Amino acid sequence: MSFAFVPPTGLNDVTHFPSKDILIRKHIQDLLQQIPDYYEDLPSSIGANGYLTLSKGLIIQWGNDTISAATGNSKKVTFPKPFPVSCVYFSPVSNGGINNVYGDGKSNDSVYAWKTSTGDVLFSWFAIGY
Repeated sequence: MSFAFVPPTGLNDVTHFPSKDILIRKHIQDLLQQIPDYYEDLPSSIGANGYLTLSKGLIIQWGNDTISAATGNSKKVTFPKPFPVSCVYFSPVSNGGINNVYGDGKSNDSVYAWKTSTGDVLFSWFAIGY
């Protein structure tokens, strides 16, 4: 959806208006009121770990976690909401700048994240399913 400013008939230069700033602010407010809130009624849990269920059943989930050196090289990551059918994509990314985390063993409600380095590894993850 795109919006374009159209000046009133007969005025081709916005300098004819008393204040460009007031006109621009008013135009932006008008545009924002025309944009529907598509996600307002969709099931979701928005936060550091959360999910969004789209209208056709696709679920997008995200989160943050840690694989502790004290607990070994892997950690079970439990999704905020189980996927009814399948998790089709999981991507962990190390928060340390080097991607030394990967995912394996996906199920509808969880996945295992593995680290390839020593020490604690903080990571963010993203999952898609239905």
